[in-house]
Amino acid sequence: EVARVYTYIRDGMYAQNRAYNILISHVYQAIYTGKSNEEIKEIYRLGGRISTSKKGSLYDPEQITFPKGLPTAASVTQRVRNDIAQATAKGLFKGKVALSNRKLRDPLLIEKQQFSFYHNYENDDEFISVIDNKEIPELYMKFVNGINFKVIFGSPRKCQSLIALFKSIFQGECECCGSSIQFDKSGRKIILNLSVKMPVQQLELDEDIVVGVRFSNSTPIVCVTNV
Repeated sequence: EVARVYTYIRDGMYAQNRAYNILISHVYQAIYTGKSNEEIKEIYRLGGRISTSKKGSLYDPEQITFPKGLPTAASVTQRVRNDIAQATAKGLFKGKVALSNRKLRDPLLIEKQQFSFYHNYENDDEFISVIDNKEIPELYMKFVNGINFKVIFGSPRKCQSLIALFKSIFQGECECCGSSIQFDKSGRKIILNLSVKMPVQQLELDEDIVVGVRFSNSTPIVCVTNV
């Protein structure tokens, strides 16, 4: 099972990143040579389909097989659209910036619908009480293709802010967004790059209160006030 999961992620990263490089190169070339908007749209349509699509695809089925259960072709297409738009605004076609490309080991993109977190406690209140008692909770992530991960928080001293984040997620104070999965430099550990949507708080500031902010590795921000 471990071998299956590692192979799934590695093959998925390879297919995704190779498809990205193919699609962005085709779009760039089409724009650079003055192709029509409809011709460019057709390139995006072909790039948004799996390699075995009966409607046609930009990718060779013998070279690129997208990971089962993930909308990788659609994710690649959206990422290329965004990257082309941003690069164009920065002067891509004036030679001010280079065309972006992805390395074959770059993270595997996952939409928020493709993963979720769960625990084996009786209810969410018990899960949160474990966190409130400064204990490290047991947490799991359900992924596509029958894959389940156990979440490893790391050092008890350094993971408190991360645990607090999951408390907020289970309390409904913030929500998970599209994220990504990758390997560490050793190729043995799987890392989740989790993106979350946090609520925006509107506060009225008191000009008499001074706040000092210090950044550190163990916690995101340490603040000290004169109150």
